[in-house]
Amino acid sequence: GIQWLKTWGELADECGRSLIQTKDGGYMVVGNTASNSNSDVFLAKFDASGNLSWDKSWGNVNYQDNAFSVIQVDDGSYVVTGGTKSFSNSYGDAFLAKFDNSGNTSWIKTWGNGYSSIGSKVISTSDGGFAVVGNTYAYIDSHTLKSYILFTKFDNNGNISWGRIWDSTWTFGDDCGVSIAQSNDGGYVVNGLATESHYGANWLYGFDDYDTYMPDEYTGQSLIKYDSTGSMTWSKAYSFGLDQYSSFRGYIARSIAKTNDGGYVSAGYAGVELTPFVSKYDSGGNIAGCVSPICETLTSTTSSNLSVTATAQTLSSVSQNI
Repeated sequence: GIQWLKTWGELADECGRSLIQTKDGGYMVVGNTASNSNSDVFLAKFDASGNLSWDKSWGNVNYQDNAFSVIQVDDGSYVVTGGTKSFSNSYGDAFLAKFDNSGNTSWIKTWGNGYSSIGSKVISTSDGGFAVVGNTYAYIDSHTLKSYILFTKFDNNGNISWGRIWDSTWTFGDDCGVSIAQSNDGGYVVNGLATESHYGANWLYGFDDYDTYMPDEYTGQSLIKYDSTGSMTWSKAYSFGLDQYSSFRGYIARSIAKTNDGGYVSAGYAGVELTPFVSKYDSGGNIAGCVSPICETLTSTTSSNLSVTATAQTLSSVSQNI
């Protein structure tokens, strides 16, 4: 049964988006709060009994900022990724921020591809750095925006080592990176969604507080394998045999992990009933032994180098108690 249940926040809206257990047996939650502004990033530390130890927020009263993923690193500090409009020169940038074990800001970096960008998942890497996956928007013609999977590698000080973008062959569809795992060979596997609509990326990880994207008839999931230097080894985009007449609709991946046999397992939800699903892949991204239309693989475009610049933000004024 439930051992304890806690609520936290002010009178405005709060949304917790990522939870981890901390090295001291407590918990860290990150997300967004409207207590002080339109939407600020928050960090909240709880002890093992669910009592609040401290909380912090940062952002600008006139803009939206969201945190989507948090990890704790070896020195006890926290690394968070998400999206910010407060510290952006465009419509929104991805951010990577490091906080000490009391929630004080160590550094914040923002980056993007000229329009709106978001970081949705961060992991620690074997070289002591960080890897972030998310999405970035760019114009494909004079009036049409398209979302691409954004994958960026950082060193342990938050400096960009390299960045990559990827998209499926659906010309007008959105692609969004949702999860990442480091593979046994030191490379990376990125998991995402591929849609034929313009709604996937912004609804799944956007500034509009949508947490659940309702899959359309052409929603599938993507897997992209990179080596340790960011060169793409292979990419897959599974349509799962669906078409516009399907009553089941698409699959939305939300998480990926490597397995003991060198393969990968992905989980998410599917269809209008949001049914949970799990799919297992071998080391080459194939669904082993599957010969049905559900294993149809779309031809995918190759990854390209991404020109991005990380910018350090002023550290003295971005963190405050909630």
